[in-house]
Amino acid sequence: MPRLTQCSIWYSATGYVSIVSPLINYGLGHIKGSLSPWRYMYIFGGVVTIAWSFIILFFLPPDPTRAKLSDRERYIAVARMRENNSGVRNTHFKIEQLWELLVDVKFWLVFAMAFLMLVANGATS
Repeated sequence: MPRLTQCSIWYSATGYVSIVSPLINYGLGHIKGSLSPWRYMYIFGGVVTIAWSFIILFFLPPDPTRAKLSDRERYIAVARMRENNSGVRNTHFKIEQLWELLVDVKFWLVFAMAFLMLVANGATS
């Protein structure tokens, strides 16, 4: 799937969350307890985020060589990574790659798109 499509799907999910989260927050806002209702909303959001991070940590493979794929699918996944020059597993920080990122126009355009969209969305949701 092209990267632009993945970003579009990811960012469009904020609209779906904006439909569901007010309903959850409405229910959490009616909790009568020792804390303010808004604190329960933040606690709930934090617990969901932490729980999801553990699910990702344990179930999402770190690279295609460890994924539950057939040999053909694994070959295709590694070939795609080789085509993108991203490598399968590299844990070494290279300062040259940082400088390459900082001068890349596409990075700054995607960063600006995400930042500006989330800033505008943060006020409404």
